[in-house]
Amino acid sequence: RLANRGLHFQAALQWTTDREPKIRSFVNCVNTAHGGAHVRALRAGLAEALEHMMLETGKKSAQDEPVEADEVSEGLAVIVDLKLSHPNFEGQTKARLTNAAVCAPIQKAVSAQVIAYLRGHPRAAAVIADKLLEVRRAKLAAKRTAERIYFQRLEQGIDEEVYKEQFGARSKNWHESAAWITDQELQGSHAPLCRQEKGAVALDVCCGS
Repeated sequence: RLANRGLHFQAALQWTTDREPKIRSFVNCVNTAHGGAHVRALRAGLAEALEHMMLETGKKSAQDEPVEADEVSEGLAVIVDLKLSHPNFEGQTKARLTNAAVCAPIQKAVSAQVIAYLRGHPRAAAVIADKLLEVRRAKLAAKRTAERIYFQRLEQGIDEEVYKEQFGARSKNWHESAAWITDQELQGSHAPLCRQEKGAVALDVCCGS
C-alpha cells in the first residue's frame, strides 16, 4: 500500500502452484487489461524484494544472476488498484497506463513492504524462495536443452555450388537477389535435393535450403 500526493496504490497478491500469472490491474476503476507502468513497477519491486531476501537468507549468492521480474511473476495472482490524479493511457481503450513517474515510488514501496512481510514470516519466505529456485532450474534446463539442439546435414552428394549460386551473391536490388526463385535451371538442380526416403517423417524447408 502506498499513499502519496495525487497517488494511492494498493495490491493484494499471492503465489500459487500455477505457472501462468494472473494479474488484474485498475487505474481509477478503469480496467487496464494490458497493465502498464503500475504493473511493471509492482513486478520490479517484487523482484527487488526477493533478490534481497534470497541474498539475506543464503538462498542465492551475489555471483548468481539477479532475480528477474518474469521469474517472480510465475504463478503470481495479484490485483492492483491505483488512484491517480492525472493518469495517461495508451490508446482510447485505456488498456495500458503510461505514467512513468509512478514507477519509482511504487517499486520502492512494494520492495520495502514485501521484505518486511517476508522477514516476519520466514516460512512463507522459504516457500516462495523455493518456488523461485524451481522456476530458475526449469529455465536453466530449458536453455541447456535448446543449446543441445542442432541441425545435422545429411551427406547425400549435395552440390554446394548450387547453394552458392543461389545464396552466395546478394544485390541491393531485391528482385535480382531473388532471381533464383524463377530460375528453371537452378530449381531443377535444387529439386532432387529435397526428395526424402520413405521413412522420412518431416521435411523442414527454411530460406529455400
